[in-house]
Amino acid sequence: MEETDKHTILIVEDDLFSANYLRDILQRNGYRVVGIVTGGHDALRAAMEHRPDLILMDVMLSDNMSGTEAAVQITRNLPDICIIFITAYIEPEMVEQALRANIFGYLMKPYKEGEILTSIRIALAKTKLLPKTTLPSAHHLVTCSADGSLVFDKSKRQLYRHGIEVELSVQGLKLMEILCNNINHTVSKEQICMHIWNETKSDITIRTLVHRIRLRIGDNIIKSVSGLGYKIKTH
Repeated sequence: MEETDKHTILIVEDDLFSANYLRDILQRNGYRVVGIVTGGHDALRAAMEHRPDLILMDVMLSDNMSGTEAAVQITRNLPDICIIFITAYIEPEMVEQALRANIFGYLMKPYKEGEILTSIRIALAKTKLLPKTTLPSAHHLVTCSADGSLVFDKSKRQLYRHGIEVELSVQGLKLMEILCNNINHTVSKEQICMHIWNETKSDITIRTLVHRIRLRIGDNIIKSVSGLGYKIKTH
């Protein structure tokens, strides 16, 4: 068996029988499977959370996001992850999407163990030859929703939902930053004002900013603490 324990793999497959088959092969050959997910949105979330070396991505998934769409989003945010499609068919449109996603290959169903392992070894070998982008380590990521779908990257000061960047104003990102640095703790209005504007602002200014963010991420993320301030509660 090769020294492959340092390599992590995420399986995205809506057929759990096939997913377990892949997991058994990978684990038997020294790879570490960081998760099995069945939908495109869960794939985005898991990719952001685990930062695997490689993703085995089915094309037809259980939700309204295809594997090709998920791959495009993942490689846009995490360009160092290599993706191999696993599929029962190939259409011209899918090939075009695959090119956009810069994937590392296809595995056609039904596939054999030797084909799987060879494709993975080739893909991982190719990634060693490519220049690496600087990605934040896991301790820079803060989960700011109970279901894990919302993540704040402190190093980039960016917010992601299901792996897709949420567009916020500079003030909105600063507010998310101070709240995410104090998860499950109340941040006073005075602290918020000094962090964002470096001066005192009226309550209505703060409420308006919070309201705008809630429109983008939902009402249940930022909690109002009566008379004190705001917090993000994850448990």
